Amino acid sequence: MTPKTNIQEINALKSVSKAVKDLDELNLTQRKLFDKIEHTHANIFIQGQAGTGKSTFIKYLKKHSQKRIRLVAPTAIAALNIEGATIHSMFTLPLSDFLIMREVLSTRRRKLKSILKKTDILIIDEVSMLRPDILDAIEALCCQARGTLALFGGIQIILIGDLCQLPPIIKPSAAPIFKHEYNTAEPYFFDAKSYQKGCFEKIELTEVYRQNDRELLTYLQNLRQNINLPQTVSYFNRTETYPPDFISTAVTITPYRAKADSINNRRLMELKTKEHTYEAKLTGSFEKMPDTPSPKFLTLKEGALVIFNKNNYPDYINGTSGIIEKLDDRAIIVRCLNDNKYITVRREEWKSFAYDIDDISGEIKEKETGSFIQFPLQLGYALTIHKAQGKTLDRVIIDIDRGAFAHGQLYVALSRTRKKEDMLIKTTLSEDDIIFSSRIKSFLS
Repeated sequence: MTPKTNIQEINALKSVSKAVKDLDELNLTQRKLFDKIEHTHANIFIQGQAGTGKSTFIKYLKKHSQKRIRLVAPTAIAALNIEGATIHSMFTLPLSDFLIMREVLSTRRRKLKSILKKTDILIIDEVSMLRPDILDAIEALCCQARGTLALFGGIQIILIGDLCQLPPIIKPSAAPIFKHEYNTAEPYFFDAKSYQKGCFEKIELTEVYRQNDRELLTYLQNLRQNINLPQTVSYFNRTETYPPDFISTAVTITPYRAKADSINNRRLMELKTKEHTYEAKLTGSFEKMPDTPSPKFLTLKEGALVIFNKNNYPDYINGTSGIIEKLDDRAIIVRCLNDNKYITVRREEWKSFAYDIDDISGEIKEKETGSFIQFPLQLGYALTIHKAQGKTLDRVIIDIDRGAFAHGQLYVALSRTRKKEDMLIKTTLSEDDIIFSSRIKSFLS
């Protein structure tokens, strides 16, 4: 055996060992799901409540599938979380309130055509926020690019999300158009003509990793099913015994952005320590991005409550709370509240990607379209429900204030912590705050 062959075999064994280790991270349902995707051409909608490992499964599938996979999501932040592209950037769709199909198809997309011809699986994450006209536009463009009327041009489609979380944003002016085209002013992705033709199999991930409080899980499930509401509201309104520092170290979750901004600004101003502002370094697509993964201008003080907005195992995860102990130009020292551990935090880099074609090989590659460098922190006194989605938080104060006003808001707010005693309900909840779309209930039943 030559040294070169020996090295190759060792590397191969390491690769197999790593794959087996990664496989151990999946539960039985996820393993069966991976096999189904890998060995069939089934179109699948993967539904899973908060904390069931949807993002983990996406990363595993991307890493270990033998098929050529493209990852997209409706928003820039969602795309960053899965290291994919936004739907609009990959398919070069206009940012309009409703997509007119003939206008979508009239634009020539040579690069997209080449990419889609070399795509086996298209994964669309966070589909609860996906409008039906966008899914239909994707289907039409796939057919056009691949020169076939087969559904989605013969590409296997995997939709992933939680319909009990936040819905698509539909502007009031566009509601009559959706009513005319999709027979509803409250449209979801499953109203798309392409979805209804697609024979999508629904598979639910049920094993929850975020919460280990079985009673909390039971009542969150009640919210998801819109059942036993009097008992559920009573449970969440129940007062717990809180430690003395709970109020000062908890994140207030509110439906209203103005209120979240006001709380953060007021609490920061109350601190008498020196203010430091850190400016992000950003290039490319991040320059036009309205919502960046961390603030473009991050203003902090020693003693301020912050939350992390990036995963960096084992030190912190997206949502970990801490207190600023020391500020420096190059590093920030944070004391994490869950274990009193001191962490030296340095700037992190986020990258955005698009799919491109290699000029030499003709293969599809992920092309970096921008970078964003900033400390992975933000003020942690308050968050909107929208910003809290996807985070696991240590302590929260739920302040619905004037009441929830959209499907999924209350569920998202109440499902952020691991245990019931980690949340305090500031504004007493009522059954009126539980806004659950009858259309979602019908679809999931």
